[in-house]
Amino acid sequence: MDAPILEVKDLRKEFGGLLAVDDVTFQVQAGQIRAIIGPNGAGKTTTFNLISGFYAPTAGEVLYNQERIDRLPTHKMAGMGIGRTFQSLQIMDNMTVQENVMVGCHCKARHGIIGSALRSPRFKREEADIAERAMEKLAFVGLESKASRPASSLSFGEQRMVEFARALACDPVLLMLDEPASGLSTGEMETMSDLIYRIKDEGVTVMLIEHDMGLVMNISDMVTVLNYGKKIAEGTPREVQNNADVIAAYLGEETEA
Repeated sequence: MDAPILEVKDLRKEFGGLLAVDDVTFQVQAGQIRAIIGPNGAGKTTTFNLISGFYAPTAGEVLYNQERIDRLPTHKMAGMGIGRTFQSLQIMDNMTVQENVMVGCHCKARHGIIGSALRSPRFKREEADIAERAMEKLAFVGLESKASRPASSLSFGEQRMVEFARALACDPVLLMLDEPASGLSTGEMETMSDLIYRIKDEGVTVMLIEHDMGLVMNISDMVTVLNYGKKIAEGTPREVQNNADVIAAYLGEETEA
């Protein structure tokens, strides 16, 4: 088997006296759709934040293509091909749809501060390329006809698609999606499922946190289950669905955090 694209080794995160992630280990193979699931407060988003550089781990390692990345800043990870969306919408209302996506393209921009300030020919050429790339990603998610509209004028589901386009604008090799189906209608969830498959078909490895078990079980190749910061199960959707520890973790959850 080829080396995994992502390795999480004994990952641990403490916030004061709270142990949010407790020695979590797993591997993700290139080309997979890997879901991370678990009850509320299980440590899913904290694990994502550790992998993508928003938190530094208390202990453990994260390796991307066999290179340790857990101490790198987020912009470095973006430049290495790690894209990310968030549980809460991160849309800039004062920008157009296209401008929102162009922000994602700038992780690969080469013009410096001086070139930007002077609007050098190189800067203008690169900005034209970025605008074109943003339109390509909007076409991929079906929003090219709304590129010039204010992002705030779009529906919630369309704004989710803008986030997808922005994450894809940096040409990620690994795309991390935090609850992509949250707040979507049934029809929008079907569109989302199709989009994730298309992203995979483009050669992108996908990791997602998701509470909708129908979506998880339908699209995932492998599933990792967390509870109280610990990994309690891992396997195919069918294996995880029938795992006694997973059933107990979900049925035993009485309240939502």
